[in-house]
Amino acid sequence: MKVQYRVLKLRPLQTLNRFQENSIDVFQLKATLKDKILFSEYRPHLSLGDEPFETFIQSFKEQSTAPAQKIFSFLLGFTPDLKKISFSNHDFNQSLGSPFLKYKIKHKDDLDFLKIPNKKIRLDANGLFERKEFDEFVAKIPDVNLIDYIEDPLKSTDWIGLKLKTARDFIPGNPFDIYIYKPLRELFPTTNNPIIFSHYMGSFLGSYLCYADLIERGDLSQTHGIVSNGIFQETNIFHHLGSGQFELDQKALKTSLNDILQDKWSDLCVM
Repeated sequence: MKVQYRVLKLRPLQTLNRFQENSIDVFQLKATLKDKILFSEYRPHLSLGDEPFETFIQSFKEQSTAPAQKIFSFLLGFTPDLKKISFSNHDFNQSLGSPFLKYKIKHKDDLDFLKIPNKKIRLDANGLFERKEFDEFVAKIPDVNLIDYIEDPLKSTDWIGLKLKTARDFIPGNPFDIYIYKPLRELFPTTNNPIIFSHYMGSFLGSYLCYADLIERGDLSQTHGIVSNGIFQETNIFHHLGSGQFELDQKALKTSLNDILQDKWSDLCVM
């Protein structure tokens, strides 16, 4: 099986986090197996420790890391004909009407989320705080019940006694209440805690792969984070049903796949 790749530059319509550049490189993969054309995607967050693409190529060939294994499994299992279900997704910019809004904390005194009305806030600190700084930050929140959870609150992994519900993402902190699962970065976790599926801020293709994983083993009673509507200038493939509810737009998906097939692809490896 010959694997090829193309580089897509995504252009954010908003600041995604405090590490964000003006554009994002996403590496889309394509392979042909018999009469099937297969797709997958690698989107590295270099600021959060992911391998640059040049290093990833080797681990992909050797299947030596969890991201390489997961992305290869998506490639082998790719199908554009998944069933259509509705699911709940949180908001990033108040445009989706969801009761939940994801807010990336920009600095240690960032309390702008308190100005957002009628939302349950999902904070993401990306390991911003030391414990004392975190306690001081929480003390400034008039009503902690406004906060659904906070992802990766501390730089350290000792999360005992924190005064907000915690969600584990990049930092392996304990104890935690919620697991933020990124299908394009890791294998499915073993935990009894609720699991929120999260897109890796990649292209429409990455969103679709997350959707494929979600409908296979996700808890659809939870509100997830796999939709990129309104975040990038580039295409998305989910139809907004209102109030943070979505379903797959299969026509938009097939149009987008046909479009990228017309582009130039470079050889990556033979598997």
